[in-house]
Amino acid sequence: MNGHEIATDIFIWIGVITAALSALALPLSTELYDRLHYMAPVADISAIAILIAILLQEGWGQAFLKMLLICVVLVIMNAVLAHATARASRVRRRGHWTSQPDEQIRIAGHQQRRGE
Repeated sequence: MNGHEIATDIFIWIGVITAALSALALPLSTELYDRLHYMAPVADISAIAILIAILLQEGWGQAFLKMLLICVVLVIMNAVLAHATARASRVRRRGHWTSQPDEQIRIAGHQQRRGE
């Protein structure tokens, strides 16, 4: 194996390990909102690592362009779907998506009353 093949294998393994760790960590989360964040590394890090591996293996050809399109769609759709899912969950739980004046908001592990 030469350096080129080793680099390709490293990027493939980065993508696989990132996806596996995200999948294994998913059941450990207790809240839906936290679970939504576990899919971001798969859509971002794993997809981009695989994209780089394809670039190293195949060059700037058709396979790279297809994977580039897939990466762009994954990154954009991950953010859109996470937001839509969180918003739908909030509407289902509270009947509305906006925060109310008497509602407590969790910010970075702290409870805070709205307007403080």
